[in-house]
Amino acid sequence: MKRFFYMLLLIGLTFIQCKDPDRNVSNNFISRIHTSNDDVDWYTKLGKTTLEKHISDFKRINWETDYWDQYNSDQFNFPDLEVMDSDSLYYLSISVCPSTPDTFQFCIAYGIHQEYNIGNTIEVKRVCKVFGSSTTNYEKPIHLISLFFQQDFKAIKIELNKMHFLYNVNDLFLNLN
Repeated sequence: MKRFFYMLLLIGLTFIQCKDPDRNVSNNFISRIHTSNDDVDWYTKLGKTTLEKHISDFKRINWETDYWDQYNSDQFNFPDLEVMDSDSLYYLSISVCPSTPDTFQFCIAYGIHQEYNIGNTIEVKRVCKVFGSSTTNYEKPIHLISLFFQQDFKAIKIELNKMHFLYNVNDLFLNLN
């Protein structure tokens, strides 16, 4: 009996050590960008992305200049960078919005992308919640982006619940290309 128990323990340890820790992690992340020069709600597909590339894309946007240009012109067509996990269909979008009349903040949208076949067309339904981060510090959105690429959706929800809830939105899915 002891021998059988030890054999089961050895087999169990072998399976634990051989388990691929990334086997449930998606590598199907797709990003899109909306610039202030694009028509409202229209995005350019950036294609497949990685954590490093997405953070690099995030840092390349001049959030402050774009915000104030749009705010001062009463256009409010702020830049937006989105990443979607095509396996789970969750998406995370970073933009900017007013905080006070003389300050802005990063806004975080977190939602689900659903596609439905209706006849010969695909209908897309996107529902998300938008939160104000109360900060212009890059660390908050970068932390959320990192959690998203780790697929730690529970941690994302915990972080978002610490932020100011702004509104729910039925998001459009319009692509320039």
